[in-house]
Amino acid sequence: MEQPKKSFFLLALKPGYRIALIAMLLVLGAVFAVGSSLHATHAAPAAAGCPQGDFCIYNGNGIVSYYNYGTYNLQNEIGNHYIVNNQFGGAVVLLCTGSNGRNCSTSVVGGGTYNLTPINSIVLAPANHNSALPTPPSAPPPCSRHIPRCG
Repeated sequence: MEQPKKSFFLLALKPGYRIALIAMLLVLGAVFAVGSSLHATHAAPAAAGCPQGDFCIYNGNGIVSYYNYGTYNLQNEIGNHYIVNNQFGGAVVLLCTGSNGRNCSTSVVGGGTYNLTPINSIVLAPANHNSALPTPPSAPPPCSRHIPRCG
C-alpha cells in the first residue's frame, strides 16, 4: 500500500525540518537585507532629487535647488551639507565667503560634502565664466526653486 504524501507544513513541524526551515528563512532574510542596503548606498543623493541642470544643497529641511546662472546669497546653511552640481555643459558653482559672490575660492565639481558655515554666497556660471565679474549687487535676484519664478 502506498504511503500518503506528507504536506510541506507537516514536515516543517518536525524538529529536524523546523531547524532547516528557520535557517533557510534567516539566509533569505540576510540576502534581501544586504541586497537592499547595497542598492541604497549605491544611490547617491544626486540621483535622489536634484534635477538635471540644477545645483542642489541637501540640508535638514530637504533640498534647495538653483537652476539659473547668477549669484545667490545663502541663508541658514550652517555645518556640513551634501551639495551637487548637476548642471549641463561644464557649468560651474563657486563657493564664496563674501556676500554677493565675493571672495570665491572653491569650485564644486560633481558632488560632495562641504562645510557651508563660512560660505555666504554661491555663483552659478557657464563653463567659460570670468569669476572676477560676479553679478552686481544691484541686479535683481536670479530665480531659484525657493524663490517664485521670475517673469
